[in-house]
This record gives sequence, C-alpha cells and structure tokens, in this order.
Amino acid sequence: MLKLHASPWGRVWIDGRDSGKATPVFHQQLPAGVHRVTIHFATGGFMTDEVVIRAGETTRKVIRQQR
Repeated sequence: MLKLHASPWGRVWIDGRDSGKATPVFHQQLPAGVHRVTIHFATGGFMTDEVVIRAGETTRKVIRQQR
C-alpha cells in the first residue's frame, strides 16, 4: 500500500503509467517491490522518485518540487 503526498499537488504516474489520480493519494495498492513514482506538478515540471513497497505494510512518501 502506498500513501503519497506532493507539494505542490500533481498528477501521479506509477511505473510509467498515468494512475488517473492526483495527490494526495491515501490508498494505492501496489505489488511488493520497487516502483517509480512521477508527479507532474500542477505548476509545471515533474519529479520522479523510487518507492519500496513491502507486503503487508504501508509506505508513506512525500515528493516536493525542486526550485
């Protein structure tokens, strides 16, 4: 499970695919393993980071736009 926030808010892509969601995302089911999360910020630009999902755990991630 992934819980994701971004500052500023943005559209969420996971492993190169549009999730159809915008931040904040409170409950995104993902298989265990490493995933690439990209935020396309509402103010322009994007940022990609990796998250590690472990079975039976909730991973929390905050992605902030670099200026």
